[in-house]
Amino acid sequence: SVRCPSLLLLAALLAAPALADDLPAARERWVAVVPTKLRQAIEPLLAHRRADELDVRVVDASEGFSKARRAVSDLDPRYLLLVGD
Repeated sequence: SVRCPSLLLLAALLAAPALADDLPAARERWVAVVPTKLRQAIEPLLAHRRADELDVRVVDASEGFSKARRAVSDLDPRYLLLVGD
């Protein structure tokens, strides 16, 4: 009777990696800090990064450095692009 639960536990542990492989991978976050006037210019790049399956976010740099810095900090990106003129 004790062996049966042990076998079930063993079967569950052996199946766990296969189940984990079926889960979607966490998407890496890619953040662009860009002033409003340049947003349109980087749209093709944003679309390209989305096609690469990155979690693309845009922070408006026109609102000031402090707000942009806080927004980037909150988003905790893997990649950061700073756009300016």
